[in-house]
Amino acid sequence: MSFRVRVYLQLPGGSKVRYIGERDLEQRPVRGAPVTIEHKGKMETFRIDLIVPDHWQQIGGVPTITVVREGD
Repeated sequence: MSFRVRVYLQLPGGSKVRYIGERDLEQRPVRGAPVTIEHKGKMETFRIDLIVPDHWQQIGGVPTITVVREGD
């Protein structure tokens, strides 16, 4: 089962985010969990920092996640 999400990337410095598109995740998105997605033509690992809405499974629909690079 895959999970469709809208992905925003937290830019270095923490004040801005960039929308990088919709992606299908193989695992349910969980705040704080690592996630590997395609970004700029290569697979990269990020950490999920935020999920909106936090109760997306109960209401259905496509959640929006904000990810940060591992180590940032």
